Amino acid sequence: MPGMSTARNHLLVTRALALKGTVESVVGRLSDHLRSSGRATATVLDAHATWMEDGSQQELPQVFVSLQQVLFAHEYVDMSGDPHLQAMNAPRVKQRYRVVVDGAPGLVLLGSMTPPHVEASPFIVLDAPEWDGEWANRLENAGTLSNLPYLLINQSRIEAYYPI
Repeated sequence: MPGMSTARNHLLVTRALALKGTVESVVGRLSDHLRSSGRATATVLDAHATWMEDGSQQELPQVFVSLQQVLFAHEYVDMSGDPHLQAMNAPRVKQRYRVVVDGAPGLVLLGSMTPPHVEASPFIVLDAPEWDGEWANRLENAGTLSNLPYLLINQSRIEAYYPI
């Protein structure tokens, strides 16, 4: 029921909004939900919204977000007690890339990933993300970027990527 939950364990970022809240109807992990969901939208409950244009913030009981517009996402959980996330974030030898995100001028991500042309999933994992460009300040002001072990990047929003 909207308005009842206090947990804000999901992050969805679009060009216009950074939303911290709870994605409704996630069974299991957000990564699995985004990778396999046939839905066009996600419902975020009890959302703390930060508007990317001016940094203003707002509490919203319910927000419907087009998954096509999601640039990247994250699930805030303690990985130490979660075998799925431990496996997902286990050290692997992956190439590091610089990723230019479409629809977010000035947003560049750096991290390790399986190249999008190899991964069949709509959302791919970028391990140990780092930020570059003017959007980093906007997101940092939204309080969304501190020490994230991974991001789920919408593959259709990747404009370009190259090894570093």
